[in-house]
Amino acid sequence: MKSFVRLLACITVIALPASAGAQTKTWKDQLELSYVQTGGNSRTQTLRLKNNAEYLFTNRLAGKWLVDLIYGETGGEQNAGHYMTELRLDYRLLDRLFVYGLGGAVKDNFAGIDGRYYTGAGLGYRVLAGPTHTLVVEAGANYNVERYTPTLNPAPPPKYLIPPINESFVMGRFFGKYVFAFTEKSNFSQSVEYLPNLKETIDYVLISETALTAAMTGYLSLKFSYTLKYDQEPAGTAGRTDTIVSAAVVVTL
Repeated sequence: MKSFVRLLACITVIALPASAGAQTKTWKDQLELSYVQTGGNSRTQTLRLKNNAEYLFTNRLAGKWLVDLIYGETGGEQNAGHYMTELRLDYRLLDRLFVYGLGGAVKDNFAGIDGRYYTGAGLGYRVLAGPTHTLVVEAGANYNVERYTPTLNPAPPPKYLIPPINESFVMGRFFGKYVFAFTEKSNFSQSVEYLPNLKETIDYVLISETALTAAMTGYLSLKFSYTLKYDQEPAGTAGRTDTIVSAAVVVTL
């Protein structure tokens, strides 16, 4: 666990801007860090690091980089591990209309995913442009290549419940996010993402995140969030529903 913490510390330093005092508004960065440790009858440790960086190349083109790492131990044995990264470009066509392209990778052996690699594109529209109320909707498609953890693909049960070890397919993507801003850095947000498998209509993924962020200082905030992920056809013996309850310290630059 200690070596993992040191690794995340190095990633954090790299992910943050080279100089927090850089005098430019083209770079934005938000780092979330949460850590929970319990002792006594139950010894558990959970660490989550999430970094969302954005760079404005022009007044129409923006690049974004998301990193989300979760590590959990119980009694000295790992029982959770989710690692993902995503790169994205947004190009504004009109005042509220934009197109996007993205690509990313996910690894979560405890959900049966040894590796998921995806790329996609779509169209987005800002229904509400703020500053108090913001609502963004997006629609597009992703091309997925997935490699499943072999130990989570026993046989039987029936074949349709067990994905092959390697698979590629196209998923639709429908996304919406609403933000109510109490102040510039304190807000409530709700996002929903629906990913239907266009190859197997029975299969889809639904991800919902509800969050409340409260500013403490100009740079520090507290964020409480609840994330629910439902996978209609999970890999192997993995469960359909995953939830994450998180209380994090947020650094905004």
